[in-house]
Amino acid sequence: MVTARAKTIGMLALLGTLILGAWSTASARTPKLSREAVVRNQLATQRKIQIARLRAYAEARHFPRNTYRWGKVNVLIDEDGTICAAANLMAKAGQMSLVRKTAKQNNFLRFADVRSGALMTWMLKSGLTQEEIAVIQEPYVLDQGEPGFDEREDERLYTHFMTTIEQLEKNTAASLDIAVARLLAA
Repeated sequence: MVTARAKTIGMLALLGTLILGAWSTASARTPKLSREAVVRNQLATQRKIQIARLRAYAEARHFPRNTYRWGKVNVLIDEDGTICAAANLMAKAGQMSLVRKTAKQNNFLRFADVRSGALMTWMLKSGLTQEEIAVIQEPYVLDQGEPGFDEREDERLYTHFMTTIEQLEKNTAASLDIAVARLLAA
């Protein structure tokens, strides 16, 4: 004669076997992600973070000033310590020391011209392409002391960054293809 307790134990054992069997079958059917898929997922996550950071930077409207040269010039860190949009992305990713070191070596560096080193490594892992980072790094116009210049320049930069964000979002799939291929080849 089987007691109620034995029936309960038997049912629990059967239930456990079914659950374990279903779990192991499901995990056996779940394919492992390729290295490329893992890298793509990581870069996609970074890309979303970078776009959000760029949006916050644009909305803050606190941009560096070119007080150095006539015309337009890239300025990583201006005289007041304000950093450019591309350098801001690096700083927010924990790379402020690299931003400072780079600015000390060449405060007018163009990200489009970087070919190796820590800056290239950061770009490869950022989720953005080097070309996109070069677009984000908009040069600044020399302030010639004209009335209303700062407001006009801030509006120009804000518009540039918001337009860039739209393009970044639109081109995500194609840009991730490029970013993945470059990172895996590095």
